[in-house]
Amino acid sequence: MNGRYEFRHTSAEMRENSMEYIMNQMNMLIPILIAMIILTLMSIISSTVIMIRQNMHNYSIYYMMGFTWKRCVLIHVESVIMMQMGIFLFTMLCLAICEKIGALDRMVFSIGKWQLLGCFAMMVLFIVFSILLSFLLIGKKSAKDILREVE
Repeated sequence: MNGRYEFRHTSAEMRENSMEYIMNQMNMLIPILIAMIILTLMSIISSTVIMIRQNMHNYSIYYMMGFTWKRCVLIHVESVIMMQMGIFLFTMLCLAICEKIGALDRMVFSIGKWQLLGCFAMMVLFIVFSILLSFLLIGKKSAKDILREVE
């Protein structure tokens, strides 16, 4: 053999076969990705609506004390941003601890810049939906009616 290897396929054929395999794998993952996006959007919308409904009593009191509904929306958005930042920092702390103790060494996936960018994009999406739903839900009823509903 003299140190030389013989290949059955040329590099162009191997590249073509690899690209075909990758595309087949991607086609299998697209329905899963779409389902995950739909479930994520549904959970974002429902959790935002729940948060707003739980705080409507407070917002109506703020409104009766002189705040505008826009200021109440701003308070809600600020609380969502602080919550998201806290969750993100906690997650980063947990990942740093897991990496330090070696718990992530044998994992199939790795946490890189693309994964962090995806998490950041989901945080931004959550904040955007929170802003939109806040404007839609806060201020639709009078503060008096909201306080009566809670009692």
